[in-house]
Amino acid sequence: MTRKQDRSTIDTHDWKARIRPEIAHRAEYRCEQCGTFCGMHGHVDHVVSRAKGRKRGIDPRARDNLQYLCPSCHNAKSARERWEGHTPRDRSGEIRRSNVPGRAAFMHALREGIAINCKSEATP
Repeated sequence: MTRKQDRSTIDTHDWKARIRPEIAHRAEYRCEQCGTFCGMHGHVDHVVSRAKGRKRGIDPRARDNLQYLCPSCHNAKSARERWEGHTPRDRSGEIRRSNVPGRAAFMHALREGIAINCKSEATP
């Protein structure tokens, strides 16, 4: 039987309410990436994400792994982390709207006002 990791100490409102002012004060209420003054509107973020930290043996409650970021920098960092390791799809063989066979003739007919019957004759 596998047990889920006990996250009760890090996900509680009490822990967040105590740690956030401490990290904000340490950062002088400024974003630690861009230096923008955030006051208490900044976000406390893990420098090394919880998932990677777990693999490296870093305690998620370790204060030296926490940083204070403005919402903009936090969103950008989160987006980078989400797309990390992503490889774009090879779309070279796909038919796209711009290269569908017969598109040029269809567009010409539209421009000239020629009536086009798009319904298939085989459909009942």
